[in-house]
Amino acid sequence: MTQYARPDSDVSDGNWLNSADNNTNLYSYVDESSVDDSDYIYAVDQWGSTEICILGLGDVTDPSSAADHKITVRALETVGFGGVDLNVILQQGTTTIRSHTFNPSTGFANYTTTLTSSQANAITDYSDLRIKISATDQMGSEATTQVSWAYFECPDASAPSATATPEAFLLFLDP
Repeated sequence: MTQYARPDSDVSDGNWLNSADNNTNLYSYVDESSVDDSDYIYAVDQWGSTEICILGLGDVTDPSSAADHKITVRALETVGFGGVDLNVILQQGTTTIRSHTFNPSTGFANYTTTLTSSQANAITDYSDLRIKISATDQMGSEATTQVSWAYFECPDASAPSATATPEAFLLFLDP
């Protein structure tokens, strides 16, 4: 099975807005358990500017495995020149665990990056994870970048072994 950590707080809104055109509770516009492109967050990028928002993630339990740790965002950019760099960063607190840059298309699409074993092993507190999203217009086209979904996933926590040796129990009876 898989655990999902979805956005549950705004850490920093920057110049990002939600589809209601305000910067209140950005996380609630990208936290769905299934795709919903009707609500999203967005930033209008100026030439060379980098627009950043940081979203806190819900808690997951340490899976005791470095396999299958992924970050997914669903995004688009409005101009279509491929000039927007969408950098998606997994952080523990303010420490970067994984950073990956995508060039979104003009239609919503999922963009996923997988952590290496060493990156996954660098996570020491699964209750302090964040997704930092930055959009940079490299072409000066004043593109709008939209993100409608974001989450972190990792395996379920290991269940205790059924073959584990039970603790000893002594019972003394008077004869």
